Amino acid sequence: MGLILHFLGNSYIEFDGQKLVFPLRKAESIIFYAALEGAVSRESLKSIFWEDKSDTQSSANLRNALYLIRKAVPGHIKADRRYISLADFTTDLDKLNSITDPNIPVPQDIYSEPLKGLDTSDSEEFYEWAERSREYVKNKLLSFLKKRASACYDAKNSDELQDTLETILRLDPIDEDTVLELMEAYRDTGQAAKAAHVYNIYSKELDIRFEMAPSERASAFFRKIISAYPSDGQDGDYAETGNKFWCRDRELKQMIDALKDGSGRNNIIFIYGEAGIGKTALINKALAMLCKNGETVLASRSSEVGESYPYASWNSIMSRIGSSLEEKNVSPGAKIQSILCGVFPGFLKNKKLNYNTDITQITDKNPIVISDMIEDVLRKLFRNKKSR
Repeated sequence: MGLILHFLGNSYIEFDGQKLVFPLRKAESIIFYAALEGAVSRESLKSIFWEDKSDTQSSANLRNALYLIRKAVPGHIKADRRYISLADFTTDLDKLNSITDPNIPVPQDIYSEPLKGLDTSDSEEFYEWAERSREYVKNKLLSFLKKRASACYDAKNSDELQDTLETILRLDPIDEDTVLELMEAYRDTGQAAKAAHVYNIYSKELDIRFEMAPSERASAFFRKIISAYPSDGQDGDYAETGNKFWCRDRELKQMIDALKDGSGRNNIIFIYGEAGIGKTALINKALAMLCKNGETVLASRSSEVGESYPYASWNSIMSRIGSSLEEKNVSPGAKIQSILCGVFPGFLKNKKLNYNTDITQITDKNPIVISDMIEDVLRKLFRNKKSR
C-alpha cells in the first residue's frame, strides 16, 4: 500500500495500512512540509522548526528527526548534504480527483478543515506555511468540484449540478460566480425562493467578513429573479415553469375553509416542508382562489426574499393596500401618506409621491405609531366590509 499522507481533517500518515505515530511531532510535520514543497534545504528546515536553537543544536535535532523518519518509512526519504525530499507517496487528495465525475459520490470529509492538528512547532513561519497549505488544499478541492460542475452542464444533469454548486459554496461561501450559477440553476428549475436565499446568505457573508455589499452584477441578477416573483394570486413557482397545479385539493380546501371561518376565531395555518416542494405555490393558489371569490387578501413574503430594509416583509402588504386605496379612490390623509410612503417603498408607488424624510426617520423607529396609521388606513378602506 505504500506511504499515504492524509490532508483532510486530522492530518496523519499511513504506511502499509498502518497509522504512524511519531515520538517527535516535528518529524511528522517535516514529512508534510516536504510533501508539499518538494526538495527543501536543510537550512530552511532548521530555520523553520528550530529557529530558537543554535546552528549546532538545530543540526543535531534535524539529524534526529531524519533518523526517525527513515526508521518509520524506509526508502521514502531522500537526503544529501544540502537538500531533503520525500519520494514515492500518495495523498488523499490524489484519490479525490475522481469526484470530477458526477457519478462518483462526494465524500463528507471534504468539508473537514485541512491539516487539522498539524504541529506548528511554535514557529511563526511554520504557522504561516500551514495556513497557506490549508488554502492550497481547499483550492485543490474547489478545482475538482468545478470540473464536476462543468461535467454536470455537459450532461444536463440539473440535480447533481445544484448539489455540486452547493458543495462549492460550503467550502467557499463568497465565490460570486458560483453564487450566480446556483441562483440561475434554482431559477431555471422553478425554485426562485431558494435562489433568493442563496443571495441573502452570500450578502451576509460579505458583510460579516469584509463589511462589503454584493457587486452590482450580483445585485442586478438578484433583482431580476425577485421581479419574476408572482405578486398577486399567481401560482408561485408553477407560474414560472408553466406546470399545472396538482394533487393539493384537500390541502387547499382545509386552508380556505379555515380562513373563511366565520366563528370569529383567529386561525393560524402552518405549512412546512423541504425547500422546493411547492409550499409557495400552494399558498399562492389559495390566495388566488380567495381573491376570485371577492375576498380581500393581504399577503406578504418574508424578508429573506426582499431587499434588506426595515419592515421589508410588510412591503407586499402595503403595496396591496395602496393598490386598493387607488382603486377605491380613498385617501388616508397627506401626513399618513407621506410617512407610510417613506417607510414602505411599495405603498402608493403609482402616485410617485414625495415624502418627508425627516418624519420617516423618526417614525421608522416607532412601529406602534406606524401600526396605528396602518389600522386607520384599513378602517377607511374596509369600512362596512368584512375583510381578512
